[in-house]
Amino acid sequence: VWYEPTDIQKATKPWMDGRGQKVTFASPNLNELRSICSHLSLGEVRSMPSRAEELPELLIQLLITTQPLLRTMKALMVTLGASGFVIVRHASLDGIDEPLLPVSPGLQVSDRSATLTAEDVVALHFPAPQTAHIVSVSGAGD
Repeated sequence: VWYEPTDIQKATKPWMDGRGQKVTFASPNLNELRSICSHLSLGEVRSMPSRAEELPELLIQLLITTQPLLRTMKALMVTLGASGFVIVRHASLDGIDEPLLPVSPGLQVSDRSATLTAEDVVALHFPAPQTAHIVSVSGAGD
């Protein structure tokens, strides 16, 4: 089952109805994920940082805080607005599916994707492409 929350008020619905363990994939935005994590008492997820230098801290926190969700899910795709999106999923134990980039504590956010790992979970960050001219944002979602 793929779950797209669509709204902060609806984000926790599967877990309120006792069906959260049936969710295989979910694609919340950061605010919806914050609501889910709060409802499940997984810990607080910080809001989107105002400075790009603080984004790696948010990504590390997402990786750690969402690990319990991956006990029953295959992956989370969290949209981060202008900062792109991050996929949090199980890491392969056989080494075939290794992280794309090694991560050091001084991770720099760039135009390339970045990978973080913790235990058997991996987070892949894909920055949003920079555009010079936006025509319309109607219906664009995140």
